[in-house]
Amino acid sequence: MEVEPRGARTPWQAANLADLHARLAPLRGARNGTIYTEPSGHHFHVVTKENTRLRFWLVEQTNPSTGVIQSEIDVARPLALLEPYTQAMTLALLWQPRPAAVYMAGLGGGRIPLALHHHFPGCVIDCTEIDPAVVGVARRFFGVEQDARLRVAIEDGRVWLERHATRYDLILLDVFLANGYSPYRMATREFFTLCRARLQPGGVLVMNLLAGDPWAARKAQTLAAVFPYVWSYTLSDENWVLFGRVRRGESPLPSMAVARDLAAQHVFDYPFVAQAARLLPGLGDLETPVAQPPLTDDAPPPGYFDDLPALAGALGRVAPDLPCPCGSGRRFDACHGARGGL
Repeated sequence: MEVEPRGARTPWQAANLADLHARLAPLRGARNGTIYTEPSGHHFHVVTKENTRLRFWLVEQTNPSTGVIQSEIDVARPLALLEPYTQAMTLALLWQPRPAAVYMAGLGGGRIPLALHHHFPGCVIDCTEIDPAVVGVARRFFGVEQDARLRVAIEDGRVWLERHATRYDLILLDVFLANGYSPYRMATREFFTLCRARLQPGGVLVMNLLAGDPWAARKAQTLAAVFPYVWSYTLSDENWVLFGRVRRGESPLPSMAVARDLAAQHVFDYPFVAQAARLLPGLGDLETPVAQPPLTDDAPPPGYFDDLPALAGALGRVAPDLPCPCGSGRRFDACHGARGGL
């Protein structure tokens, strides 16, 4: 099989890309349509195939119309980040072009960790994911393979940061349930303060927000209350990606020369430079005429948890010793599991 050389600049990268293609080779010949579906906790995990593209869906058992694409891959171009918001999240490299340590909360199909693992051979990437079945999907259908530099823990993302004193160059947050609900405890002033403490000097926090999130502006302002320098990327009516730093840098916006150098050096298989040109200083569309108080651990606003999906499924249950999907940080049997999953 001929291996696409894009992104293979060193012998290690050439070998790594060949291994990745080999892991994905069986999927290239799979039939189109739904190739995998299993209940997991309160979700169905579904993988569909259309020619060389695979999509990983999360669907609530109690509401099948809530299917959301979790990850997408072209098995013929496995290093290509297909979803624009994932491309945008890698713009954190404009401030940290040689990351040595990265933390990502929310694995999904592992698209960003897989790309960073390949393009930055000296970088160690820690990921957290609360659903072990998601890790299985990432390995079986998206080519993710753990090693000494790409590590995945089945744990609540905030609890991991509280328990580990590692300091990272990049912290990436992409944590949602199927209907777009994001855990409250990963959007508060206390959480962002924890993230700031876990960043190296000059490090970058990156947060993906969904356009349908009614609390997006409040979360953005909470982030800005902790990180004095914030940039934003808007993707039409789908996503906002926010970047927070303690240090601004030499100019209000990252240098486009740095973007071009990074793209040339790493041969990213997506339009890195074009995405960099869309960065804006400040909160952009999430700026409000009247500032709102930050979200805090002890004072959730009324109605926030109304969007939490029902944590009960007829076919599958969350294991009692796993983190509760609501994002409380507690085990399922001590949280929604103790309440019948509702």
